[in-house]
Amino acid sequence: MIEDDPALADMTCSLLAARKDRHFICSSAATLADGLNRLDEQFFQLVLLDLTLPDSQGLATLQQVIRRAPPETAVVIFTGYDDEALATGALQCGAQEYLVKGRSDINLLVRTIRCAIERKLIEVEIKKTRY
Repeated sequence: MIEDDPALADMTCSLLAARKDRHFICSSAATLADGLNRLDEQFFQLVLLDLTLPDSQGLATLQQVIRRAPPETAVVIFTGYDDEALATGALQCGAQEYLVKGRSDINLLVRTIRCAIERKLIEVEIKKTRY
């Protein structure tokens, strides 16, 4: 999770870790730079990404994550912006989903994570079979 609000990051990671139906290991980074460094050091199936960080804003944030992450890593936007145009732009740039903070509960987040990971795996498989 790349999120500059430590309370939200801790709460989200705690809620995910407490799930009995799925094993989640969650870590967080408060800046884009720290998140990109972690992507270089470790494989993550999914990145929950805030688009408003101290060192990056908007779709440029997403574009940097997509460029740096392995092709198998899904990206879900988890932001405070309830903006349909931004959501559409994020999906066009390669995000698997767009969630608005405060408008989703843990069950929606878990379902979104599962679906995003599966869609990303299917996307990677399709690209392999085409080339």
